[in-house]
Amino acid sequence: MMIELRVLTGARAGHRARFEDGAITLGRHPQVDLQLDPEIDRDVSSRHAELRIGTDGTLSLADLGSTNGTFINGVRAEGTETLRDGDVLQLGGEGPKIELRRISSGRSGIDKAGASDKASVGIAIDDFGASTGAGGEGAIDTFGASAGASAGGAIDQRRESGSAAPRRPTTERVAIAVEQQLSKFRVYGYVALGLLAMGLIGSYWAGSRASAAEVAEMRRMLAGYDSTTQLLRHQLQGVSDTAAIARLNRANDSLRAVAAQASQGSATARAEVRQQVSRWRDGATAMSQVDLPAINDRNAPAVAFLVAEVNGKALGGTAFAVTTNGLMVTNRHLVRSADGMPASRLAVKFRDRSEWMVARVVRVAAGEDDDLALLELEDGVRVPAVAGIAQGGGPMREGAAVVTIGYPLGRSTRMDGPDGDAFVAKTSLYPGTVSKSLPTLLQVAAFAGHGSSGSPVFDAAGMVTGVVWGGPRESGGQLVYAVPAARVDALLRMHRR
Repeated sequence: MMIELRVLTGARAGHRARFEDGAITLGRHPQVDLQLDPEIDRDVSSRHAELRIGTDGTLSLADLGSTNGTFINGVRAEGTETLRDGDVLQLGGEGPKIELRRISSGRSGIDKAGASDKASVGIAIDDFGASTGAGGEGAIDTFGASAGASAGGAIDQRRESGSAAPRRPTTERVAIAVEQQLSKFRVYGYVALGLLAMGLIGSYWAGSRASAAEVAEMRRMLAGYDSTTQLLRHQLQGVSDTAAIARLNRANDSLRAVAAQASQGSATARAEVRQQVSRWRDGATAMSQVDLPAINDRNAPAVAFLVAEVNGKALGGTAFAVTTNGLMVTNRHLVRSADGMPASRLAVKFRDRSEWMVARVVRVAAGEDDDLALLELEDGVRVPAVAGIAQGGGPMREGAAVVTIGYPLGRSTRMDGPDGDAFVAKTSLYPGTVSKSLPTLLQVAAFAGHGSSGSPVFDAAGMVTGVVWGGPRESGGQLVYAVPAARVDALLRMHRR
């Protein structure tokens, strides 16, 4: 019995291979029977799985102790599993998919008969052509020679006798001339059609090669992006932020899904995906070079969960201390209503603490673009402060790595300790990159949600470079707006005068 393995996804998508009775090994090792790409198909182990074709026609599959497992129609294989025609195998949870197809004996016979018929037809054509060519050319040559001699003799005899050869009518001579010209045009037309067909075939072949090259390049870029995000994931594990890791994994899955669709789509779609992968890879590279645990350890203790009551409505957000005697920065819209009504109550809870501290507003920024407010703690206790406010005055470089630390989604994210007001506050860290930098606005590609307002944005040196205040709703929290550090510094200077 013969089977055909069709690679549906992964670097070798579109590849087909046929095998007969026996064992078939799958993996990335050069000596396996069906080798997947050793550089791109990283979910596949060197010797990943073995497929067996029994002498009785049964099919079975066994995982060979692979790192990421083997799946049959989406279900993880355990031990030796029986296979059926049309089953889809997947090597690793994110690895390439392979479809299994039986090649029946009837179909095999058709293939062989087709080959045999083609061979016999070829021999018949060759024999016929040889005999016709030899006989035909001989007959033409002989006939031409004898006909020429006879004609020549007849003409000579007629000339000698003084009689003129009969002349064809004018209409007949015109018809013959036209037919000769049309014959030439037909030849030219056939040649032109042949050249056109060759051009179309060449264009299709070149286009197919270009498409394959674009898909291969896209997959190489994805492999590079995966390697970079592995480093970033390791850093996030260092700060024990499972929410950020989950978001990174979802982003990776989304990018892979878009790339898979684009590989079957147009050249424009593939170009757009390559640009997106390039941007994400550059961002991940920049973020992976930042010491996230160090920034988190130095600054997160100074970031507090903020609750405010404005016009009888409870609001939640983030604030952070800039001095150890309790001077804090947050957003204006958290402590004052749109019509200027101040908050009736304010309290903060610092990271890793369960007690609430009462705060009051000491200054509100006047500028329309400066959604900032300064708070002071009333308890007079000393608290941790952030490393400092970034200096320099100019806008940040687009593409630069940044980190937000705050309380996105408020109490919807898990905290330590008991339920209710006695919970222990836990911050969330989200790495990102600067996607736009203006004198009045810092736009960050990261994540934010309700509760993120007032969160500090840190640069690679761990200094505050902005304060989150919102973002476009349609971005789903993926684009974050922040007040630049220069505006924060100006408000602090004004307060200290």
